[in-house]
Amino acid sequence: MPNDALVARSWGALAILYVAMALAAWQIWRRPLAAGRQRLAMNFWGWQLALGAAWPAAFFGLHLLLPALMLAVGLVACAGLTLWRFAGLDKIAAFLLVPFFGFTISLLYVNAGFWWLNH
Repeated sequence: MPNDALVARSWGALAILYVAMALAAWQIWRRPLAAGRQRLAMNFWGWQLALGAAWPAAFFGLHLLLPALMLAVGLVACAGLTLWRFAGLDKIAAFLLVPFFGFTISLLYVNAGFWWLNH
């Protein structure tokens, strides 16, 4: 498979993960739940989005492997906390976040490998 096709499929899969994240957040946001628990879950979701946006800038854009690795650790932690909080509020929303959580773990593994081989 040519590299262009592989990159296109990777970005397409990532887009699907972000659509699933949006659907999960919508599922939590639209339900009449305890406001404090809902707000905390959505705050974790927002931090997950922010870290998800910062990581590629550090890794691909700035080529800063150690800061990207720290962001990846934070992203895995935040994605796990988001998944846990969503699971306590809505099982479908939590299910929609499972693929992204798996993706963040693989992202952490790849980033750690790049850092280990290049430090």
